[in-house]
Amino acid sequence: MKVRFEEDGSLTQAEVVIRHPPGALPAPADALRAAAESLDRGAKLAVHKGGAEVYLEYREIIFFETGGNTIYAHTAGEAYATDKRLYELEGELPAHFARISKSAIVNADRIRSIDRPLASSGLIRFGGSHKAVYVSRRYYKNLKKIIDERMKRHEV
Repeated sequence: MKVRFEEDGSLTQAEVVIRHPPGALPAPADALRAAAESLDRGAKLAVHKGGAEVYLEYREIIFFETGGNTIYAHTAGEAYATDKRLYELEGELPAHFARISKSAIVNADRIRSIDRPLASSGLIRFGGSHKAVYVSRRYYKNLKKIIDERMKRHEV
């Protein structure tokens, strides 16, 4: 998909036009979702490690977690501190990030499995990483809904 931005001095507010070949898009909502996801792919977050400011793409981050008074952005192999609070991140992150407990937000696209004993919290494991984090019972249904929706959209 191509995304193009044009500045037009005659407009008083932003306008979004989606052009597609006949039959290429089943619904306008899917087109908007695809456009938003293509923009999210290059989005970055400023984090800190060892005195250096590092810019991570959202797709690199597997989860955010509180550790004392600090929020950490975890990638497959590293953890970086961020100045943002979890509630701030929740409002800024793309739709494939989901709150999974009072102390964590996860990138649903990076989940490999959820081990969930009956009536208990579940253990989330990620592809390409040894890291794991728990999803609480309170947040499990919403996470499962997000995963299911994303799987449906990526079916051929």
